[in-house]
Amino acid sequence: MVEIAEACEAWLARQGFGPDDGGGREVAMPPRCAGYEGYTLHARVSFRASDRRGLEGLCRYVLRPPLAKGRLERASDGSVVVGMKRIWSAGSYGLKVKGEKTFAELLHDVHAVAGVERIRYTTSHSKDVRLDVVEAYRTLPKLADHLHLPVQSGSDAVLRRMKRFYDREHYASVTSALRDARRSLVLTTDFIVGFPGETDADFDDTMALLEAERFHGSFSFKYSPRPGTPALRLKDAVPDATAQRRLEILQARQNAIALEENQALEGTTHRVLVEGPSAHDAGVVCGRTSGFKMVNFAGPSTLAGTVVPVTILRGFTNSLRGELSGSPSPFSSGTG
Repeated sequence: MVEIAEACEAWLARQGFGPDDGGGREVAMPPRCAGYEGYTLHARVSFRASDRRGLEGLCRYVLRPPLAKGRLERASDGSVVVGMKRIWSAGSYGLKVKGEKTFAELLHDVHAVAGVERIRYTTSHSKDVRLDVVEAYRTLPKLADHLHLPVQSGSDAVLRRMKRFYDREHYASVTSALRDARRSLVLTTDFIVGFPGETDADFDDTMALLEAERFHGSFSFKYSPRPGTPALRLKDAVPDATAQRRLEILQARQNAIALEENQALEGTTHRVLVEGPSAHDAGVVCGRTSGFKMVNFAGPSTLAGTVVPVTILRGFTNSLRGELSGSPSPFSSGTG
């Protein structure tokens, strides 16, 4: 992945894209860059920004990649917001922001940028979601209705071995506060099963957490040893067949919950930011709700970059099908 990332960074640089300038242009990524998230495909619809370089707070299963270049360094004060203004003036419609400043202050600063009306970010730890960030979901309407908040396991014992530095109770208190601040918030997460020492009881705790939180989606993986990681020194390896069985159980239940949550949206209408034409169906465009749900519906490709009301006709596990129920418009106040 590091090799792919470096190749894609170099390719984008040759096209005139840099880490601080989205250019507001469409870019057709080369095939080997498919899935690379350093930049978004539709640069005029959304743009990923970062106010940090490097890594810190590494878990036992993380190998620091050469691309990280050392410990975490924050960008100079205001540079992220200046970059946001430049990106917007070039023609972008949405922003993805990752990082800390104080993070809540950064959210307020970006929220004040004229023309930027949907802000979505990712966080690597529930410890990053402090009270001022929770309050931002109550007071900042441009903050999107989606947060990806990795939990990795529902077992306190496993979380300690992973060096995640929080327990299940803390994680649940964070999600409860977030949902109280924003009732429409969509939460997604990450899971690792089969971590060294994980027992059947530990896995049951993870499944109980999934039931309690009802994540709308998750990235779930079977633990795999990586040379150079502290976890490699841990004993009590979980047999591969056991880890695989647990992964399949978790993914099956997660898919069922995602389907139930998406079917619950049938008949409701949402403001959808159109990203562009469908890669699979002629005459169909796709876009995202504020909750980051992918919606496919019939419409011309000229809708890309606009916000349209879409009524949901059917919910699937990973997407929604809808129909256009109004005229396109630029962003206006509200979370969309």
